Amino acid sequence: MFTSVFFRFLGWEDPFFQCLIAMKRTVFNIRNKAFSLFLLFTLLASGQTASAISVPKPEDVIVIANHNVPESLELADFYMKHRGIPRKNLIVLDCSTSTIVSRKEFVEQILNPIRKILIDNQLILGKLDEENIDCWRRFQFYCYETHFKYIVLCTGIPLKIPNQVISEPGAPEKLPDIFQVTNASVDSELCLITAPNKPYISWDKNPLFEVKNPGILDYSSAVSVCRIDAPTLEDAKRMITDAIDAESQDFIMGRAYIDLAKNNRDGNLWLRQSAALLRSYGYDTDVIPDDHDWSILEPNEAPAVYLGWYQTHASGPMVSGHSIPKGAIAAHIHSFSASTISTDSQWVGPLLHAGFAVTFGNVYEPYLQLTMRPDRFIEHLLEGYCLGDASLYAQPVLSWQNVTFGDPLYQPFHPADKQDPQKVLKNRDSNPYEQIIAINRVRSNDPEYAYDLSMQIQALSPSLPVAFKILNDYQQKIGPQVQSLIIDYLLSFLDISEDYAPKYFDLFLRLKGSLDNRRINELEHLLRDNAVNWSTPLQDKLSFLLQKDNSDTKSSD
Repeated sequence: MFTSVFFRFLGWEDPFFQCLIAMKRTVFNIRNKAFSLFLLFTLLASGQTASAISVPKPEDVIVIANHNVPESLELADFYMKHRGIPRKNLIVLDCSTSTIVSRKEFVEQILNPIRKILIDNQLILGKLDEENIDCWRRFQFYCYETHFKYIVLCTGIPLKIPNQVISEPGAPEKLPDIFQVTNASVDSELCLITAPNKPYISWDKNPLFEVKNPGILDYSSAVSVCRIDAPTLEDAKRMITDAIDAESQDFIMGRAYIDLAKNNRDGNLWLRQSAALLRSYGYDTDVIPDDHDWSILEPNEAPAVYLGWYQTHASGPMVSGHSIPKGAIAAHIHSFSASTISTDSQWVGPLLHAGFAVTFGNVYEPYLQLTMRPDRFIEHLLEGYCLGDASLYAQPVLSWQNVTFGDPLYQPFHPADKQDPQKVLKNRDSNPYEQIIAINRVRSNDPEYAYDLSMQIQALSPSLPVAFKILNDYQQKIGPQVQSLIIDYLLSFLDISEDYAPKYFDLFLRLKGSLDNRRINELEHLLRDNAVNWSTPLQDKLSFLLQKDNSDTKSSD
């Protein structure tokens, strides 16, 4: 009695704290109430004040597959073997094979069965009262403790639930019309699988939004749900293996690209904050202005991170088939970016098929302030947290429209303060983008040393990315002799990929400006030889440059 009164006095009457009370009574079974309260608040404090980043464990993951989809079972087995997830953590559902399921199908084929299996397997300590059923056919449910943090939905699990108008007891009153809906993603609904049943109309605040290092008791209020699904089974398997391979490095090797949208202050603010975080980590980060349509005709090589909006259908260099680094992350904010996972529409399908390992999107209109916060998502990942933690940390609401694609155990970044920039000098086999991040980190404190470091790196282990960086970042500092050596090095490459074509176009214009006719001719022949393997827009761009150059030459004659 004292515990309940005390919680009520503090205003802690939400279901999470009610579960704490239930846990105190049923799990610990401690008669001494004073000691029980002490233990309770100790557990709370340990969860909320911990500063160390928790390491995700395979036993923290529940994997859910569809018995009626062979690829779903194959993918679940593939994932569990690669991550060492215990077999008892596999749940196989007999559910619809459709992308869309009704609310009744969701409850009877997905929600109720999952809760029952979790309780039977003691992955949830709680109670499911099958005699007490609400208007949606949900069994009354109580959760006292959870033994998992993440759920993975494999290919074949339904994606979304359409709107269904129904009179629902306990539904919030005076909601704006736009929020008087019950449509949602299956994934977002399952984030609340450990929480007591709540009205399905509208959305629920995420109790773990912007909460770092949740305690062991917090997962009785929400868990993280990620989906490993893609246009093909091979794409989905690659999402898993690329994430594991990328974890062997300190970070994803490449650059960052932020594509702003027109006429939206809040969304662009989030993207600019994301760019600042990525630059602070050490990434070379290109921000495409909001009045500019980004195309494959501009620099776009090695996209480790891409964030953009607001195009309805996938387009531009991120889905054009260029080389994507292993474990790369991409998302394009749009109201219906995850409404389908096919390759011919929206964004998540084309991005995953192009080679990205992580993305997120919405199945129905989420409204901007209720969608995944890209800046919070990037912030949490760069601090060293796994995808599952970052996804839950960055979602302001649940029981809504978001879907996160990727392996929740994936930790793409080691914290920057745990890395030594000097190691790239000691290792001539360092990845060029690892070298660039080391240069940028030094540059923030000592620009002169950063310049010396970049020159030493290029001398010891020359590469295209570092050469272009020196040419662009230190154009005013390097003398004619050094510039000449770097240009000769760039012209020595016989195989120029589409990724680097735009940078060679820029080099062409640079040489033309310096009237270096010998190198202009060399570069022209080099580009012509490589253009036969490029896409039509790049070939057209080259033709335009060469025609313009010829016309300018005739004019000068």
